[in-house]
Amino acid sequence: MISRIIYSVLVLSTILFWPFWISLFMIFIGMLYFNKYYEGLALIIIFESLYSVPEVKIFDLYFVYTISFFFVFVLIQYLKKKLTLDTF
Repeated sequence: MISRIIYSVLVLSTILFWPFWISLFMIFIGMLYFNKYYEGLALIIIFESLYSVPEVKIFDLYFVYTISFFFVFVLIQYLKKKLTLDTF
């Protein structure tokens, strides 16, 4: 539990002070490592709110990273559920 909190604070500091690709990579790693890393989705919303530009739109959508990371989150949770070795 404490490692999850420390990791979330570390990711928040990368969002504020480091390049965006490092933050996105760390959130992706957190989604892989921690079970149901909802903090990652909240951090993506913070990231998107701080750095998104309203003029840049992909398919007339704002919050592109939030939407894409939500789908990545759902996919990772599905794969974690299917790839467990507890079925034996």
